[in-house]
Amino acid sequence: ISFGETKLGVGREQAKQFLRENPKVIEEIRKAVWEKVKEQRALEK
Repeated sequence: ISFGETKLGVGREQAKQFLRENPKVIEEIRKAVWEKVKEQRALEK
């Protein structure tokens, strides 16, 4: 599983472990998701 150029791990459990050890990546993912949500909301108006 990857996010951008960052490889999170092979399989769900490895990805979960990677995210536990790298909270900055969680924040990057959270920001990317919110940006997409904002874009979608803007298109719906």
